[in-house]
Amino acid sequence: MMSGGIDSTLITAKSKAFHNDITAFTISYKFSDQEVENASLVAKTLEIPHLIKKVDDEEVLNNLKEN
Repeated sequence: MMSGGIDSTLITAKSKAFHNDITAFTISYKFSDQEVENASLVAKTLEIPHLIKKVDDEEVLNNLKEN
């Protein structure tokens, strides 16, 4: 999971040195445009695949409900 912040960027960059075939994953939600943009830039710079999953409020709330 890569948010584009300092911590996840550092972990992703260091991980690539040990495993060249890593993939980055980012969750996109309302108001996260800057984080997604930062994560995409890191993935492009490190030349790794980057998968983005867009979620909305309803999906998040439905997954938080108790069964």
